[in-house]
Amino acid sequence: MSDTGYVPPFPKGWYVVADADEVPGPDLVAFNAFGRDLVLGRDADGAVRATQDLCPHVGGLFSQGGRITDGCIVCPFHGWTYGPDGRCVAIPTGEPIPDRARVRMWAVREREGRIEVFHCRRGQAPDPDAEVHDRR
Repeated sequence: MSDTGYVPPFPKGWYVVADADEVPGPDLVAFNAFGRDLVLGRDADGAVRATQDLCPHVGGLFSQGGRITDGCIVCPFHGWTYGPDGRCVAIPTGEPIPDRARVRMWAVREREGRIEVFHCRRGQAPDPDAEVHDRR
């Protein structure tokens, strides 16, 4: 389906998904925002990362023991590892990485003790001045 003409059910903007203290470390924590199941975790520098709560390998949930290691999201079931851009960067068995092995990553910012995730069509850059929605 093409994005042309499609009107998303949630407006483009920043969505408050959690308080900063709800995401304390590298263990991935499940949240729901703008109708999507997401996981949030912190890398070693304390920056928050957000992605879908579903590994495309066999459909395991990242929230069931996944974590951020060396800046990458690691699936708890088979260890598939996804880099900051969402592309799979490692498969523990050493198999070739499929071109389509990737997860969607969302832009995240932390302000005033809240974690906000930017919702838009894929490929659009986050707008720092877009409206903030707090629907927690």
